[in-house]
Amino acid sequence: MTTLTKTYIEKNIPMLGFGIMRLPTLGDKTIDMPRFIEMVDHYMSNGMNYFDTAYMYHNNLSENAVKTAVVDRYPREAFKIATKLPIWSCEAPSDMNRIFNEQLERLGVDYVDFYMFHAMNTANDLKVIEFGGYEFIKELKAQGKVRHIGISFHGNAESLDKMFRENPELEFAQLQINYVDWQGSAKEFYDITKKHGKQVIIMEPVRGGALSNLPKELEGRLKAADPAASIASWALRWCGTLEADERGVMTTLSGMSTERQMEENVELFKNFKPLTPKETEMLAQVAEGLRKYPKIDCTECKYCNCPIEIPIADIFKQYNRFVQRKNVGSFKNEYNKFTKRGDACAECGKCEAICPQGVKVVEQLRYVDKTFTEL
Repeated sequence: MTTLTKTYIEKNIPMLGFGIMRLPTLGDKTIDMPRFIEMVDHYMSNGMNYFDTAYMYHNNLSENAVKTAVVDRYPREAFKIATKLPIWSCEAPSDMNRIFNEQLERLGVDYVDFYMFHAMNTANDLKVIEFGGYEFIKELKAQGKVRHIGISFHGNAESLDKMFRENPELEFAQLQINYVDWQGSAKEFYDITKKHGKQVIIMEPVRGGALSNLPKELEGRLKAADPAASIASWALRWCGTLEADERGVMTTLSGMSTERQMEENVELFKNFKPLTPKETEMLAQVAEGLRKYPKIDCTECKYCNCPIEIPIADIFKQYNRFVQRKNVGSFKNEYNKFTKRGDACAECGKCEAICPQGVKVVEQLRYVDKTFTEL
């Protein structure tokens, strides 16, 4: 079965969207542009055209990178750009317009295809309302500066339903959906979005890479089912199967970090094969097994951006690997490499205010450091 593009609120949306937030980087943490350009060209040459970025991704360099790799090298009608407005960065209503105009300049475009408020939850919704944000993006659409308006969501079900109920002009929601979260809140969020007649964009299909690095016994189940398939491909096929069911999923975003990931994902979606019922049930069982591990609920989005440069997401990543593999030596070796660790936390709380997963970051940093010292 080959399913490349479909028509929803916009024509020719590919099943696979390119998330511009986990790109290959250089030693100074800037984006490796030659490699990114190579990935863009491979993606575009296979008929795919949807780029999802944001004001803050890659230390505020993601939108500029899209300009260099995509906008400056392809005709405007050849691609679609989605980006996001961080309401938490706005101190006054006028900041929304300032940020939007800055985004247009960074991207080198005069309109954005899909524009949304970033990481929406109850608190951010209240601030958007206070600043007249919904009226602001509605006016941007009326002026032709954006084509479609929506939200990137990380809140609770009641808040999502309220946003759609009070703002019927919203056209879509970007939701964290994968085979693990589906058995938690994701299905409820999906159902609410569909109830209001809105489209769904899937983000975090591999849960920040966590679903590509499973405990050995769970990984073994997937390898036994298909030895040639990568572990990550199962998570992507699960999300793609929602799309293939024609139930309103517009695209599945993947934040690809290497050329190999790009090539594998393009091939998977270009010649897409939906999961069988048996395979779907197997993934449900894998998800259940994964819940038995006391992992920190971090997807490595790195929104936390610690002011004293504690590498929060990297620390949590190493801890989660330790929980799954129980390799004490590896964990101690990797944790020792961090120049700043959990014991350096100043408890300012800025990380917790922005974390889309609601992780109690300060508490967890202390816990990881305590675990390390007691091993």
